[in-house]
Amino acid sequence: MASKRIRIFHQLAEKAKSIDLNEFIKNNSTRLAAVFAASETLVEFKDDFALVWDMLKAYTKREDTEIPVKSISAIVGALLYILMPLDALPDFIIGFGLIDDAAVFGYALKLISDDIRLFAAWKEAKAIEAEIGEAEDLKNDDVSNSDQKQI
Repeated sequence: MASKRIRIFHQLAEKAKSIDLNEFIKNNSTRLAAVFAASETLVEFKDDFALVWDMLKAYTKREDTEIPVKSISAIVGALLYILMPLDALPDFIIGFGLIDDAAVFGYALKLISDDIRLFAAWKEAKAIEAEIGEAEDLKNDDVSNSDQKQI
């Protein structure tokens, strides 16, 4: 059964290479967020989902150009698997239907764990740069205001 899930995941990851990511993000963001928030099985991946979703958005906006295509394909492939209503364990089977979805998502995270760590570090560096930029802007505004008061 596990090999079937992994085979399906790899097929979807290959299919993901041809998907328009902007459309995928636009069409599925609300639904995927709801699935991860509502499912007891997937809720443990909620923070990971948020990070890889940010990774997808940064990739599509060309903000982080270092993310490998294979990692993007793995993320999209796993998310497509989660969105499929009929998969190795159909989602309507109460209590078990999302276990395979969690396994596939966990497998994708394991495959791209190094890229996720690099993205998290990049994201943190961007946040620090933004804070420094804001602090410098405030400092420059204060200097400008004090110069105007002296005139």
